[in-house]
Amino acid sequence: MFDSSSTDNNFLALSYIGTGKNYRDAPDYVHVAFDTLSAPPSIIYTLHLPNARLSVPALVAYSLPTETPVQPLPDPFSYFSKEEPHAINGTTTSLLRSLPIPPQIVLDKIIRQSGQAWLDGFKSIIYFHTGHNHRFPFWVLRYWKQIAGILPAKQAWTLADRYLAILQKKSSEHIRRAADDFRALLHALPWDGKICGFSDEDPVHRLAAFASQDWLADIHETFMLEELQRQISAIPEFGTKQVVVNIWISHKIRIAYEQRDNNEYPPPHRTELSELGADLASGAKSRLGLLWFIKGNHWCSMDIIADGARQVVLYGDPEGDEAPDWLREGTIWWLSKHIEGLFEWGVLPCPSQQDGFSCGILAQNGLAHGFIPAKYPLINASSGQDVAIARLQAGANVIRHHIQMVRDIILYYIIYFTHFLWIFSYLLYPSAMSLRYPPHHQHLLAVSFILPRMTLLHHWPVCL
Repeated sequence: MFDSSSTDNNFLALSYIGTGKNYRDAPDYVHVAFDTLSAPPSIIYTLHLPNARLSVPALVAYSLPTETPVQPLPDPFSYFSKEEPHAINGTTTSLLRSLPIPPQIVLDKIIRQSGQAWLDGFKSIIYFHTGHNHRFPFWVLRYWKQIAGILPAKQAWTLADRYLAILQKKSSEHIRRAADDFRALLHALPWDGKICGFSDEDPVHRLAAFASQDWLADIHETFMLEELQRQISAIPEFGTKQVVVNIWISHKIRIAYEQRDNNEYPPPHRTELSELGADLASGAKSRLGLLWFIKGNHWCSMDIIADGARQVVLYGDPEGDEAPDWLREGTIWWLSKHIEGLFEWGVLPCPSQQDGFSCGILAQNGLAHGFIPAKYPLINASSGQDVAIARLQAGANVIRHHIQMVRDIILYYIIYFTHFLWIFSYLLYPSAMSLRYPPHHQHLLAVSFILPRMTLLHHWPVCL
């Protein structure tokens, strides 16, 4: 007896090819045979795809095929050929590097139909959108898919690289230095993986937005808020009573207010929002900083103070406007559900926005200035260069924290592995290993090193 091999599966699958059968209904060995056929040789990935540990500048310099912008979109079945694929040689590898891949929407359809096409007797794939007639094995589809997955990161960092190059030619020494510092960090930043050390675990290339004039999204605001909270937590006199909260708290206040006639608030069960209100009421929290997202494209900031001596709501809008009625009413309603007495409303100092994309960094700056004015002076928003510098510095702080978290995880992994080897060696050679540590400390040492690190090790694949 012997296990079924890929050769066996391929042989059995031949009886299904060209018979008009439905691929979805085919036996497992048919699917296994097609999966084997569709797997690129490992050398293809090694030679034609960037290593996941390459730095961001190395990715920018790496030559990759682009995605074709062809219109109208070609028919997915036009990519299949019933002729055998050409031999893999220098021409093949050269074309893999140079020819653009199909549009993402077309590629997804080709991949969905590829199993059925193979079962219907098609044997190879062509770059139909280019007019080139070189025929490739079915594994080229997975290669295309890999390229399509890498291109968003390469495009994002390429644009950031161009933006930094422009800033590095500016006459201002301050902005040139900020651009230099940001670029230097990128040499220590691997392009692949998830962002570590923050509540959101988006792809690393989302950090490229800090080196741009793009509008900052909720994930970037989250990064900056959490970085600000780390600074606040490091101030002893603030303790745990003064905090900035995540961007979803303001949204939850709005939803609770809009649904007040249909849903009980505070609800009978514990929620993040009701617990936060209860903390304000009990004195466990005396100050809350938060951001509001209004008009569908604009960030504003708020500082709520309830410290026993005063009850104040400070609101800051980079455009200089007062709080919209719905926002003011919703905030007052939420606070009244937890705290007796009226809140006085005032203005949270905030830089004045001069463009159409800097509200996120300016609202953050107003909030940070309210908490730690010495560390976060108000940005001179009349100078576009000062806004650009502040944005680069905010992004640099996020990148530094991410890099440090990745290094910590690697260090803990090394410690964990080292002590695992020590325990294993102790079990094999107890007399020899007892010379290294006192006997009564051995098991305690192993437990003390291993258990606290299990959580970090759980996130190892995410960040790396």
